[in-house]
Amino acid sequence: MSDNNAHINVMIRGQDGSLNHFKVKRTTKFHKLKRGYAQYRRIDVASVRLYFDGQPLLDMFTPNDVPDLDDNAVIDHFVEQVGGRSVLADATKTWVGTPLL
Repeated sequence: MSDNNAHINVMIRGQDGSLNHFKVKRTTKFHKLKRGYAQYRRIDVASVRLYFDGQPLLDMFTPNDVPDLDDNAVIDHFVEQVGGRSVLADATKTWVGTPLL
């Protein structure tokens, strides 16, 4: 078996601090890893965002495409955040009697 098809173990750390272990080939696209993680955690795959060393792992990339992603690497999972307000949009309003800007 060549190194290109070798399996690596990765851990996905959820926002709650939980660690889930996965064994993947170095040529497996991150979309497949996201799908497996979402099924395991019973969450919508569209809301899963994976990051390694602060950089997003795009669906079409593989572990081979990411420098320093080696065996036993920890990948962070963040849930997509939808909505919210911009502080700048509320710049003329006050918060507890104090102007925001």
